Amino acid sequence: MGSPDRAGAAPLEARLIELAPLIVMIIDDQGTITWLGGALEQLTGYRPDELLGTNIVDHIDLDWNPPALESVGFAMTREGLQRPMLFRIRRKDGSSFVCEATANAQLDDPAVGGLVAYLRRWDERHLLDLVIEQLAGGVALDETLGLLVEVMGAETLEADGAILVEPFAGRFHRVVGSPALAPGLLTDAGAVGTPWHQASLVGQPRAVPVAQLDEPVRGWALDAGYRWCWAFPVTGAGGPEGCLVLWRRADEEPDYTCRVLLENLVRVTGLVLARERDAAALRHAASHDALTGLANRSRFFEHLEGSLGDGSAGPLVGVLYLDLDEFKPVNDRLGHGAGDRVLIEVARRLCEMTRDGDLVARLGGDEFAVLCPGVADLAVLQSVAERLGRAVGRPITLGSETVQVGATVGVAVAPPGACSIDELVEAADGALYAAKRDARGTVGVAPPRAHR
Repeated sequence: MGSPDRAGAAPLEARLIELAPLIVMIIDDQGTITWLGGALEQLTGYRPDELLGTNIVDHIDLDWNPPALESVGFAMTREGLQRPMLFRIRRKDGSSFVCEATANAQLDDPAVGGLVAYLRRWDERHLLDLVIEQLAGGVALDETLGLLVEVMGAETLEADGAILVEPFAGRFHRVVGSPALAPGLLTDAGAVGTPWHQASLVGQPRAVPVAQLDEPVRGWALDAGYRWCWAFPVTGAGGPEGCLVLWRRADEEPDYTCRVLLENLVRVTGLVLARERDAAALRHAASHDALTGLANRSRFFEHLEGSLGDGSAGPLVGVLYLDLDEFKPVNDRLGHGAGDRVLIEVARRLCEMTRDGDLVARLGGDEFAVLCPGVADLAVLQSVAERLGRAVGRPITLGSETVQVGATVGVAVAPPGACSIDELVEAADGALYAAKRDARGTVGVAPPRAHR
């Protein structure tokens, strides 16, 4: 267990140290390890004789937590038990683990003559602390889920884990998993016999021996040496939201401690997914019109700026500016609720009739715009504008009422880099109002802009 000169401890005391789930060491005032005991080989892979006489600094990741090293020097100048500090310790195989180290300086005690350090593994708690920090800080979803996967690989669960999210049409469409997992175990083909589908279906955890799984999952798992698959579903008000999947080489079902930790991880994963939904809703609200769901003015101008600055966007960038005709009488006669339903239907028709890659936006009131990148020539844009005008002009049924509005469209095109976004929009707007003066429900075309 320890060096010969420290072997005078009573047999029971020595045995208790040997069985402790932590490392006990004595470090002299130069940082040299003079005595070792406890779970050294289990946690680090080293035998005591391999570390005795070496310097503790050689086994610490000094860049991970620089204040930790300062705490060692501080403890050397004090007497008695000091507050714990987190270190990252290198194992014999080159990997590392986070430990909590508590120091007890006993330099004047002739039986000790150094700093007694108690090291216990702390990966799991450290990772969970990081998850809470990331929840508060709005870190990217995959990064936070990746930390939860690391918790699955820490001391309690010791599993290669994955978190499956984005359930749709019978399968999970997104997986964040341990790098140790084979590619076949990082995808979900939608097979109903898998533990994660069974768990999500009934809303209860499943623990299944790998030998009972269907092919090809069983083959991939056996090739990797896994014996059990544990699946713990994440369920929200609307049904399954995700699933924690743990692949374990130990031949055992989850015990009480593992279940308690996994239930906590399920709750934390639910919070992470809820935060992502809320953040996505805020991002959507910041860039979309609340009534119609179309892009709003800010998003339209952002995309237009990108298209005008992108030389690979195509020969021409086009803008269609639409203003509804006879919309005010609908509002006046039937009320704003009916007017809103008209706007929603118009938005739907615009999206239906535009090309893939076009961006439809509501700029405000009854004004709409369409960004058309990659236009071959002006004739293409005129054809799109005429098609939109006809679609908007079809009758709209509002309960027992049928109403009809029209659209006057202004068209402007420019090659990328030929003008500013304001100049192109103003050209389309000018073409719109010129058309309105001449004949509502028609298409007005601004003179094409050439390269500067």
